[in-house]
Amino acid sequence: MQAPADVEYLVREYLKPLAGVPVSSKMTNDKNFLVAFSLGGPEATLVSGRPRLVFDCYGEREALAIKLAQRVWGLVKGLDGLFLDGVQFYEVEANLPVNLPHPDKPTLFRYQFNAAIHVHHAVIA
Repeated sequence: MQAPADVEYLVREYLKPLAGVPVSSKMTNDKNFLVAFSLGGPEATLVSGRPRLVFDCYGEREALAIKLAQRVWGLVKGLDGLFLDGVQFYEVEANLPVNLPHPDKPTLFRYQFNAAIHVHHAVIA
């Protein structure tokens, strides 16, 4: 049987050793960090989906935030064609990063982008 893959988890785990900052699904107390979470998304075919993930790249300085966003954007685009933990990644459509200050974190800079990631469903028992 097949079911939607946990793309949010797979992408966060892929980014953790590569991003150079803490990666989580929620805000942290760090000065430089990445928050990555899913907004859901449509089924693309009978055996694949296209979830949309949001990437919030925080930095204590604007230059750090945009550099992080550029790095993460490149890593996310690099998912195209990868096979991670039994899940095939296909096309990755990422929007360009935008400066989007967070009202609850006025001392930090945030650049945000999102990506629709076409993936094959996971095989489950």
